[in-house]
Amino acid sequence: MYDVTGLHYYNARYYDDHIGQFVSPDSLVPDPSSLIAWNRFAYAADNPLRFNDPTGHCVFDTGFGGGPSACGSGAIGIGLAYAAQGIGSATTIVAATANNLAAQAAPVLQQADKLAGMDAWIQSNPNGGQQAQQGSSGNSGNTGDPGGFDPNDPWKSFRNSGMVQEGIDYLQKAARRGSVNLEKAYNQYNDLTRKGVEMGGHALEQAQQDKISTQKIADTFTGAARNTQYFWQGGNAVQWSPHTNVALIIDKSTRLVTTVFTRSSVQKDWLPMSAFEKLQWLGE
Repeated sequence: MYDVTGLHYYNARYYDDHIGQFVSPDSLVPDPSSLIAWNRFAYAADNPLRFNDPTGHCVFDTGFGGGPSACGSGAIGIGLAYAAQGIGSATTIVAATANNLAAQAAPVLQQADKLAGMDAWIQSNPNGGQQAQQGSSGNSGNTGDPGGFDPNDPWKSFRNSGMVQEGIDYLQKAARRGSVNLEKAYNQYNDLTRKGVEMGGHALEQAQQDKISTQKIADTFTGAARNTQYFWQGGNAVQWSPHTNVALIIDKSTRLVTTVFTRSSVQKDWLPMSAFEKLQWLGE
């Protein structure tokens, strides 16, 4: 019906018969499987000769079939509209439509539950699961090989492998960003540890992103790579080889590899170590 605005008021929204559309978008997409339903300004599915829209949320078929069309996520609107027309049970309509939606949404919700579970674990364990006994060599709850990667508690796996807490904290943030595969990072961390290379969380993330192999990192770190060169940068050591094209930024005091990246030439801000500094660095 008209009101003082000169528009038709349909309880949910105003309709302008001059332009043949509602003046505001629908708050829902009545039927996601219908292309016209995605035009949330449309009236009666753009077919007023066959449909009407008494609620502003769900179209009614005025032909021989009678009743509303399928309204997808507008299950509540369908039920209320039916009840208003005195046709059937609103509860029955809502239940039937909701069951259909639940079946369609199940795979999406299942994946969302997995992601939510991981995020919930991270949020409830901001210190990487330090509530677990520190230094424990046991593997309680580990679904992988003994001492291996536990997808149910990846941070315990890293901690048991000897990763410093700062590295675990970084990997937690990287996992939230989706920028690191934790199992691959765990395997590379342990492979490098066996080769005498201690990697930080940031370096593990970079190695994955740049697809830098464990062997290239180890050869550059140990000096096994041909023409390995040694520099200083901002108080940290830099090791680089034109053979591997890999550069490592190494903490001077802890010998932790904090950054790794591909590099085909010497960076301008790298200061070459003197012969004596190189001997000291290598412990010779």
